Amino acid sequence: MYDLIQVSKVIYLEKLNRFGDAQKFLEDLAVNKNNFIQDKEIYTFQSKSNESTLNMYEMYSKLLARNGSLSEAKVYALKGIEIARLDKMYERSLELWTTLGSIYIKQNKLNLAECCFRTALKLKDKVKREYLLAYVYIQLGMLHDNLGDLKRSEKSFLNARKYSKKTNDVYLETQALSGLGDCYIKLKKDDKVHQCFSEALELAEKHLFIDQKNKILLKLAIYLKDIGDPTFTNYALDFFHSYAKGGEKEMNNTHEQIKNHTVGDPPGS
Repeated sequence: MYDLIQVSKVIYLEKLNRFGDAQKFLEDLAVNKNNFIQDKEIYTFQSKSNESTLNMYEMYSKLLARNGSLSEAKVYALKGIEIARLDKMYERSLELWTTLGSIYIKQNKLNLAECCFRTALKLKDKVKREYLLAYVYIQLGMLHDNLGDLKRSEKSFLNARKYSKKTNDVYLETQALSGLGDCYIKLKKDDKVHQCFSEALELAEKHLFIDQKNKILLKLAIYLKDIGDPTFTNYALDFFHSYAKGGEKEMNNTHEQIKNHTVGDPPGS
């Protein structure tokens, strides 16, 4: 029970975007901290509950990947996969294979990423928590988008939406709708673009997914600007207002996107 509470704290810190604190908290939970590989400290996580142990490996892998330590992130994902395989913990295996695939996407090793996602989906019939399938399909949708395979990307995001809606996971449904919107822009299905982004925005606002809300507002503003729809200014203003309320965090990450779509630009610029 103690370890489950500690892991819950890590998840809570992550949801607050306190990624550094979450990583430090996990490192403090490690059972040994003196192993080194190529001058990198390697942590071992162990709990009376295998569920908690695998949670720690998965969370630590994700946090490392988020801060760009991709090679290290792979080490922890693979360690978790091995533990899950030995203990026949299929749901955890699915999550960890998906995490590993997302790391390969960041390394631009797209074929390896697809192998990971396909391996995860082979466990589909052994998984009871179907929201996990939504997570895999979202990653697969992003992968196919990167590969330029828009039809398969659309299919994956539609599957993600189906499973997220079925399990009432509104966060994943918001991600799936946003991904579909991106896909429909490239497929030039303008009638569906606004619908997907609007539904995603409604969910993000209702459930206070601030990061998601800001990303969707920015996408909508840029899309409407590019097709010459003057209402883009409403979404642009909402975007800046939302960021002003939440501080300037991540503003630098979106500056280039906004700069390339100034008011004086013609549609499609």
